[in-house]
Amino acid sequence: MNETEAFLRKYLNDPIASLKEWLTSFGKVLINPRPQTFREIADHSAGNLRAAVLWMVVFCCLLYLFSTLTTGVVLSPVPLLSFMLVIPTAILFWVFCMHFVYRLLFRGRFNLYDGLVCAAVCILIPVNLVRALLLVIPFAGPLLSWLVIAYQVILVVVAVQAITHLKYLQAILAVVVSTLITASAIYLLSIFLLRLASTTAMLLLS
Repeated sequence: MNETEAFLRKYLNDPIASLKEWLTSFGKVLINPRPQTFREIADHSAGNLRAAVLWMVVFCCLLYLFSTLTTGVVLSPVPLLSFMLVIPTAILFWVFCMHFVYRLLFRGRFNLYDGLVCAAVCILIPVNLVRALLLVIPFAGPLLSWLVIAYQVILVVVAVQAITHLKYLQAILAVVVSTLITASAIYLLSIFLLRLASTTAMLLLS
């Protein structure tokens, strides 16, 4: 049975149990973010990579809906479609870089990519939903938002250390290096797309 068949069998045969499993993981990350929590998420990550991507898409839709409700302005669907493409891709690439650092720099022997992706999703989605709610608070919202971002980084480091069994300094290095690589890639890709769009517009108008 390949991964796609395993995914379909698991989530079509008992979607309620699968949904409950993910929501329970989200709740554990918010309420009890211990290393053991992240190890349990990684241990149950087999066949869950596609579901993790689906949850990222759902997360983009929730942010779009939340922005519409809080601003009172119905946004264009173009940003939503862009987020649905960019955010999952960026997160998958970010975790890929972390896993690459673990395997290459620290001589990791195991393929832990799926577990790291699921742990990252279980951190990023609930924590950023809380952050979005805090941003609505006048004056204190931005400050609280930055505190949540710092807390989120700490959780990612704890998750990487728990799953890979690296030392904490090694886990911090893996997170920092992967973040810098991902941010650089997004920046360079943005410049390329902007120049491509500008060139295309000039050609069309000439």
